[in-house]
Amino acid sequence: MRVVTLDDWNKADIVAKYKVWGQSRNVFRGWTKAEILIILVATEGAIVGVVSGAASRSALMIWSNELYEWRLPLEDIRRYDGAAGEELNRGVRKALLDAYGPKYGFTMLNQQRLNEEAEAAITILLK
Repeated sequence: MRVVTLDDWNKADIVAKYKVWGQSRNVFRGWTKAEILIILVATEGAIVGVVSGAASRSALMIWSNELYEWRLPLEDIRRYDGAAGEELNRGVRKALLDAYGPKYGFTMLNQQRLNEEAEAAITILLK
């Protein structure tokens, strides 16, 4: 399980529409099929998806501000918005704070695989 962030729903909706997480460089070494990716959208909600295959490169422009040529396919995408989305977003952040301390943002920024403590706490939130 990994947690990342986006600033707004415009980018998150593109992830959901195209079923892909993108980056400008290949940061996907070590990611595995069936791994859960949680994308926190500001403090408003989240998109949750499951990695469905290996990363690949694409020249298709789907984001308005950047190509993000390295793409990781996702499946089983769920959108959490409104009160449920805010609650999940807060819960995930609290689980990360409890597991990593006040510098938990480093884990999201570097798209690191979560430790067992954080993953267990977040798994409960997703049920």
